[in-house]
Amino acid sequence: MRARLTLLAAGVVAVALVVGGPLWIWGVRYRMEEDLRERERSRSVLDAFLRARGGDRDPWRPRRLPPGPGPPGRPKGDPFPDADVLRLSPSGETEFTGGESGPSEGLLEWLASVRGDPANAGAASDMGELVEELHQAFRDCIRGAFPDGDPEGGLPDFRSRMGRARDACRERVEAARVELRARAMRLDWPQRIVSDPERGRRLWTAVLVRLPGEETARAVAIDSSLESVDATVAALTRSLLFGGPLLLALVAGLAWYLVGRSLAVVGAVQREAEQIAFGTLDRRLEEPRSKDEVARLIVTLNRMLDRGAEGARRQREFVGDASHELRTPIASTRTQLEVALSHPDEADWPKVARGAHEEVVRMQRLVDDLLRIARLDDAPGASTDRYEDVDLDDVVRTECARLRETKVGLAGVSPVRIRGVEPDLRRVVRNLLENAERYGAARIEVSLGRTGGDARLDIEDDGPGIPAERRELVFERFTRLDESRSRAEGGAGLGLSLARGLVEAHGGEIWIEEARLGGARAVVSLPLEP
Repeated sequence: MRARLTLLAAGVVAVALVVGGPLWIWGVRYRMEEDLRERERSRSVLDAFLRARGGDRDPWRPRRLPPGPGPPGRPKGDPFPDADVLRLSPSGETEFTGGESGPSEGLLEWLASVRGDPANAGAASDMGELVEELHQAFRDCIRGAFPDGDPEGGLPDFRSRMGRARDACRERVEAARVELRARAMRLDWPQRIVSDPERGRRLWTAVLVRLPGEETARAVAIDSSLESVDATVAALTRSLLFGGPLLLALVAGLAWYLVGRSLAVVGAVQREAEQIAFGTLDRRLEEPRSKDEVARLIVTLNRMLDRGAEGARRQREFVGDASHELRTPIASTRTQLEVALSHPDEADWPKVARGAHEEVVRMQRLVDDLLRIARLDDAPGASTDRYEDVDLDDVVRTECARLRETKVGLAGVSPVRIRGVEPDLRRVVRNLLENAERYGAARIEVSLGRTGGDARLDIEDDGPGIPAERRELVFERFTRLDESRSRAEGGAGLGLSLARGLVEAHGGEIWIEEARLGGARAVVSLPLEP
């Protein structure tokens, strides 16, 4: 058990490392590459805004990207190195800033193919319009500084007013640039990841700008290294390869220790349970102070032992009472036979035979009741295969006719038909009538009718009655009231117990109430349909 649970925990961790580790590394790599793609698109768009000026009057000037933290939105402490920038003018001239060896042939061919691809013409035209909007916003702001035309103070005055105009327009133009740059970022700019044998993996990003009136688009390409991405992925892979087995060993050791501690409690419970025998059912398992599943299991086992001890106690009492009840008729029969055999000439053998026959009949009824009760304990519910339509009023009238010494009132009996086992129902009615005759003075009242979907049978007598605190006790086996201790007047104390078992097997209920005649009333409620 301990080894299986440890292997299970180690297996779960191993599956997580084998499946989740590569997925985690792939996710990190994908996220870093996406961040790099986004950054390079942003830098390409910014470079295009800074370089595109408007035809032959303002060609591309050799200026690098602005130093410092970079364009707005670029995070500080960027882990990616600065990239190489390649630019193509409308006339085909190139400008390269970055490595000393110049742009690679592959980058030049790719940028030329991107510029010549008709699929990128729409994005190039849209980018040109955005650049024009930015420059137009700057020109409109500058013109607002000279509402009356050229300044009268000459060149110094012009430079002074121009400087103030630039300062005043800076925030306005910067806001326009941020907005136009965001729109430019939503355009579909081509990107490509290539492998260079000497420089490693590289990311190429291209942005095209075709200003109004130009036939050929300007192009900007940024060649950035994926060395940081690859280094990070390689470090994570090494950590997973070397740290995974260590983590697996740590989990296995921890699982072995924790499972061992948990199973130690189970082992102690097992040793205690082995010491509990039939004669020591009063012992209980020691409950741990923890509130885990093992503690709840021990509580359940102790409750099961309580039920077993109670069942064993009742069994011992049942066997003792049954032995006592059987010993009396056997002893009586033996005494009669021994007396008759000691004086065979003087014995009245017919009388001896009749007495022995009465005791044997009594023992037979007792054994039959015990056997029926035992069967009810094994199978509490009656089998519906034996059910049939039973006229309960006919059963009641037939059993009442058997009583010879007590007056029975049947005015309250009405026709009722139910589904059940007729011999069992007849036995219930007979036991209740005999009990009422035994304890009653001279009168019994019987009523039968329907109450909702149930049949209700009431049998009451005019005897001394049963105290409220003992009305449930009389249904226990071998229970007799104090007034019936004499076996000449009382039975073995199994009649009401057997009656309850048969009624409950039919899905009904039986209880004792106070009778209007002053004695006890036995009430039976049975469903009309099972």
